[in-house]
Amino acid sequence: MYCEQCGALLEPESRFCGRCGSSVTQPPVGSAHEHISPEPLNQYSGSEEVMWVFSAQRKESLFKRTPAYIILLKDKLLVAHLSAQLQKQESSRVSGEIKAEGKGFFKGSAAMMQFWANYQNKYYSMTSGQILAEDPTNFVIPYVNIKKLVYQCESSSIDDDGRSYGHQGKLDISLLDGNKIDFSHSISHDKTIKQTLTELFGDTLKYKK
Repeated sequence: MYCEQCGALLEPESRFCGRCGSSVTQPPVGSAHEHISPEPLNQYSGSEEVMWVFSAQRKESLFKRTPAYIILLKDKLLVAHLSAQLQKQESSRVSGEIKAEGKGFFKGSAAMMQFWANYQNKYYSMTSGQILAEDPTNFVIPYVNIKKLVYQCESSSIDDDGRSYGHQGKLDISLLDGNKIDFSHSISHDKTIKQTLTELFGDTLKYKK
């Protein structure tokens, strides 16, 4: 059976789509609905205005972290993973462009660093369908499916002995179906960020400096 919103293949007896978060209506046993082809990813509906994009690390297990970008829209968030394969592919493409422009080692290195520093900006001009199609592990979560969102800022301090200490930023998303998705980030407290998150998530948000 496939999700009617994004076309993702669903697990048997799923209540929500694991890719887009839409609620799933289970068909009767033997229903022909199980054989309907998935709709194109670019058919996902909703607001496409991007409010904020930031980089994070998705926690998949105790020791495994996957680089990702969190794209916040007015009615949903998308998670775009930066897989090793995609990173290699993009680096190879940009390296070819740098070589074609005849840039030397230092200018080429600076250009590559600038490319990755600004990489997340591309998501401001992409649709949800394009982001989901970029990698099969990318997914979207409508805000109506979020039970609680905890955003903790990264912070650091220096003790009396001159030693620095602190904690990494976190983004913990609890869904209505009981699932939880955890991320870490390196963003400090900012009033504009807090205001944006409050406007998007309202009472479901718990913001920690």
